[in-house]
Amino acid sequence: MPTQTVAAGTMKARNKGKGKHWTRAEIAARKRAEDDYGRAEPVELQPPKWLKKERLVIWYWVIDQARGVKLFDNLDTETLAVYCDVMVKYQHVAGMERLNAERAREYQAYVRIIAQLSDKLGFTPAARARLAKKRAEVVPDEFGKKFDD
Repeated sequence: MPTQTVAAGTMKARNKGKGKHWTRAEIAARKRAEDDYGRAEPVELQPPKWLKKERLVIWYWVIDQARGVKLFDNLDTETLAVYCDVMVKYQHVAGMERLNAERAREYQAYVRIIAQLSDKLGFTPAARARLAKKRAEVVPDEFGKKFDD
């Protein structure tokens, strides 16, 4: 089971019975990490030259939806292009009225790939929270150190 992540907006200090008791310092560190994620200057992503037609429509839709989130970098262009390519193939198969066994397997494969790439690209809330958590500063727990001796 993957580690559950919590976004700064849903962290509650001393939230009894709701998991970890977050300190104000931990909440502030998580919020700073979420705010700082990405480059200081905006990146203008360019699609790879091989990306054509319907794939470019999906590319620009995703870029437009992610505007202001600081989610992508130039290193993500190929992964995002593959996502767009698989999404077009998925839409084609999903639009068929009847699927034979081979097309059903193809459909399932596309769904699996889309889910994996969505997680890697940070399209899911859990993926975005996980990215922010990794960037959060480690805040020393002075109170807990007293019990570690």
